[in-house]
Amino acid sequence: MLVAFNFRQEFYEYVGVKDVEMGREERAAAQELLFDGEVPQGSLLILMASVSCLDYNDYELRYESMNTKEYSPAALIATYPSEGEAPAGYGEMRVDDDVREMKSSGRPQRVFDMLEYFGNDILREAMWPKGKKVPEKTKPRRKEKASVNDISSLKGKRVKF
Repeated sequence: MLVAFNFRQEFYEYVGVKDVEMGREERAAAQELLFDGEVPQGSLLILMASVSCLDYNDYELRYESMNTKEYSPAALIATYPSEGEAPAGYGEMRVDDDVREMKSSGRPQRVFDMLEYFGNDILREAMWPKGKKVPEKTKPRRKEKASVNDISSLKGKRVKF
């Protein structure tokens, strides 16, 4: 899975997922990973891998996940900076555009506001101690989109990650 984080613009986006299926004792040949998703400007790209263990249920005639809270192996493979710097308002625009597309197409949301990220607020306070006027362009963004960032659209659907 390739995820883009833009901490300055306070959003993150799922760029793409690549599934590789293997049997229990099988080895996979080396592959080049190509993701079709658009890479957002000014982001930190993080490539992750996880293992989803499946076993066949003879009674229900389907595969079931054997992963548990205690056993769900995953790893960070690499990080890369994306090209360019995001212009002001870029994060909000990407989230809003994705929400509109999600509502019209019915697909799950891919771009999310970092509603609980306080890094930029901490930096602002460190740069402008109490009593000093904070420049307008560095004031905190609106954080009123909490209802958009829920996963109710995924209910009843199998999600691979």
